[in-house]
Amino acid sequence: MPSTISARALWLACLLPVSAWSQGDPVTAELRQLKQELARLQDRIERLERQQAQATDSGASPEVVATRKAAPLTDATAAPLTDAPKPAKPNVKMAGRIHSDVYAFDEDQLPLSGGTELRRARLEWHADLGDWGADVVYELAGDGGADGLRDVLVRRQVGDTRWFLGQFKPLRSMAELTSSNNLVVPERPFLSASGVFSGRQHQQGLGFLTDHGRGGYGLTVFSLRDQATARNDGWGAAGRASFSGWNSPGEVLHLGAWYSLERGASDTPSLRARYEYAGRRGPRPTLASTTAGAAEAEVDAWAIEAAWQHGGWLLQSELGRAGFADEQGRSHLRSGYLQASYLFGGGYRAYKSAAGTFGGPKLDRPAWELTARYDRVEGEPAVGDLSSTVIGLNYHYNDHLRWLLSYTLGDSDVDDDQTRQIALRTQFTF
Repeated sequence: MPSTISARALWLACLLPVSAWSQGDPVTAELRQLKQELARLQDRIERLERQQAQATDSGASPEVVATRKAAPLTDATAAPLTDAPKPAKPNVKMAGRIHSDVYAFDEDQLPLSGGTELRRARLEWHADLGDWGADVVYELAGDGGADGLRDVLVRRQVGDTRWFLGQFKPLRSMAELTSSNNLVVPERPFLSASGVFSGRQHQQGLGFLTDHGRGGYGLTVFSLRDQATARNDGWGAAGRASFSGWNSPGEVLHLGAWYSLERGASDTPSLRARYEYAGRRGPRPTLASTTAGAAEAEVDAWAIEAAWQHGGWLLQSELGRAGFADEQGRSHLRSGYLQASYLFGGGYRAYKSAAGTFGGPKLDRPAWELTARYDRVEGEPAVGDLSSTVIGLNYHYNDHLRWLLSYTLGDSDVDDDQTRQIALRTQFTF
């Protein structure tokens, strides 16, 4: 069929000059344009014939295939015959966040100081080079030096799996893996590095995370240190899996579970569970710990997760248990939280399927958000129970600027304390 079209086009091009003599100059000009158009169509026909031949290369000899590929494409919009070259230099992007807080306490048993704090002043660099990449995140609001390093890793995407090596958050706790930019209330619950994994938010090792289409699963293996902690022979492993029963914009059912194991050595620092139950800079009792340098020190923890989103409504919960053991004995902690929020104005929080976490709100205009969370910790043998109730109101100006107002009611049997806190955060991301 392409050969027939080509013959007709050439025949018509030859006839057009004959009829042009019976017309005036305007007709001659129009005929010239038509000839040019026919020539362009002929060129396109030849290109399509070459592409059709390419589709049958699998049955052709190597010599024929080489001859076909040698013919250049004349149309600038045509697809290349060979793979695009790999980028020679990484594509680097920079980002950052500023979280500026103001606190006021209604203290009970323990003296506390309110005031202001730069909760976060963070810079990020993300580099991509084909399937490879690297991330460097540094916290300027910390103590400086190695203490400011957060994620520092090299990664590679292999199909649906992302491998990473360096310093990172182990795959444990839905609340912990949610970015601080996207928290519904200012601070995380006990089942995170704010509590059961106190001082162990980032660790160094190797891990992978696979996107299975309806969620993700992954495993991390790590040493019990970040860059600011002395090297030691302690090690740990943590794995997490999530599944979304349904997942469409604003309509999500999330189920998940995670397990973490940490084994200390003779040179491993103490592993502790501490929690600021009355908000940031409030009382922070130690609920469980291992002895520093105890060769038999072990911490194991697990939890199940559930979340439901319907439009502006979002419910999220984790229920888990942790055990701390060394030569002195073993203690257990039970904990769980229920978090609820409602986003006005028709917006909703984006769900990240592979990560199994919720992101920031998707908004067409500024919006208010009501928030609440109840968090509880119980110890065995009895060390006293803790609970934290947070009620909040957020104002999202856009995707980059928001304010979080929260009122926290802390209740502790450990030190017979009932402290209250009111906090306001100004949050800007770029």
